[in-house]
Amino acid sequence: MSYRGPHKDGDDDDGVVYPVSDDMGETGFQQFIILGLLLPLQDYFSVQRRDVLVSFDQFFYYRKGDPGSVVAPDLYLIDGETTRPRDVDCWKLWDHDGKAPHLALEIVSKRTHGKDYKLKMLERYQDLGVHELVRYDPDHRGRPGRHLLTHWVRNASGQLLPRETASDRVRSDHFGFWLIVQPDESLRLSPDGATLWPHPAERKAAEARAEAEAEIQRLRAELARRG
Repeated sequence: MSYRGPHKDGDDDDGVVYPVSDDMGETGFQQFIILGLLLPLQDYFSVQRRDVLVSFDQFFYYRKGDPGSVVAPDLYLIDGETTRPRDVDCWKLWDHDGKAPHLALEIVSKRTHGKDYKLKMLERYQDLGVHELVRYDPDHRGRPGRHLLTHWVRNASGQLLPRETASDRVRSDHFGFWLIVQPDESLRLSPDGATLWPHPAERKAAEARAEAEAEIQRLRAELARRG
């Protein structure tokens, strides 16, 4: 969600109050999308042993002294960041050497489509300094001016510009993985645009099955050798 009203406050050393939450929360559908991506993304980078902060629905402040200069991605990724999600109340760029999300995801719902399609949303992400932004709108059909997937990437001049996407998937310019729309309208992570990255429990179960099968084959070979 690009901006929402304040609820709980957090003070800074400049005496300005920077809200860290609000009263709106996520819709059930937005939670469905976020939770379906969060653990697979964290697992994906864990397997790569790559430090990436993957979290969601937190305020990012990009202009010190101005609490109105804020944007709240539905999901975000910051490369090279070891901070744990539970240690982030809100993210102030000036406290993190100006580091902004490398990828942000906005999920359009029936309640948020009005502001998610306003130019102001893109301007906030432009000012925040994100490398790329993806907007996902599963309710776009039959609605002029709306699209299933929209992808913006920052160019060499620092401008977020739209980039063409496939009909049902988008490739991250920074990370190289794909986000693919599924029949149930979820988004799934794919390393190569074809194979879906399993959820952590699925991957661990598959690894356990493979280990068990390998052990069975080893025992069979041992029995055959002994005759």
